[in-house]
Amino acid sequence: PIPLHMPSIKIIYFDIAGRAEAARLALTIGDVPFEDVRVKKEEFAEMKTSGKLPMGSLPVIEVDGKMVCQSSAILNYTGKLAGLYPSDPFDGMKVEEVRGCLEDIGQMLFATFAIQDLDEKIAKRKELLDGKMGEKIAALDKLLESNGKKCAVSDDIT
Repeated sequence: PIPLHMPSIKIIYFDIAGRAEAARLALTIGDVPFEDVRVKKEEFAEMKTSGKLPMGSLPVIEVDGKMVCQSSAILNYTGKLAGLYPSDPFDGMKVEEVRGCLEDIGQMLFATFAIQDLDEKIAKRKELLDGKMGEKIAALDKLLESNGKKCAVSDDIT
């Protein structure tokens, strides 16, 4: 259930989509007001050394002045607040199953971001697609098809 009192929310992350984008989208889709705080590397360094960040990393969400980290926790909260998260526990578990698969795929791809040489980056990504990442994507496609719905557990966005 959506709370009667809408909390004051800030999503704090770098000025990129990255790990905060799904939470930003959930709040936007659900018409939940929030402040989108984009920080520069210098600001992040200051926040980190000051101890302001619970685990020394971004993204974080600030809810009524309370700071919480970890992108999966943030997404879970914002999805529920926006009315996008299923109320049925089994359906919620299925959503987490899909989200976990997407996280695994993202982690594999993330390893290639630091590669500076374009040819090397393309070769590594092709290797991933032809191997473990391609297998994971195929398994995810099969899982989603077996659900028989447009999204993870229903025809609505979750």
